[in-house]
Amino acid sequence: MTNTSARQIVRNATGAVTGLVTGIVKGSRKDAPTESDQATAAPVATKQARLLEMLKRPEGATLEELIAVTGWQAHSVRGAISGTLKKKLGLPVTSGTVEGRGRVYRIGGEG
Repeated sequence: MTNTSARQIVRNATGAVTGLVTGIVKGSRKDAPTESDQATAAPVATKQARLLEMLKRPEGATLEELIAVTGWQAHSVRGAISGTLKKKLGLPVTSGTVEGRGRVYRIGGEG
């Protein structure tokens, strides 16, 4: 194979990929929801939002409960509590041992 033919192959492949990407982008715009569709859609409950809901409850939440709701591993839940909730958002997250439940995490209130 000569250099000229290799260059031509690269140009053709690049053009094909560009066409595919352009087609995907154009197609996704047509399928995008309209403003009226977005207004009626239910709000998205993120894993972090679920984590906050559970921690704001008066009874708080155990690590196992938080893992079940988020689907995260234990170290990820603890990291979210320490890094995101405490450090970045400045929330007063406390923890304490409750008989029959083990360690319970809460936002505000006593640990």
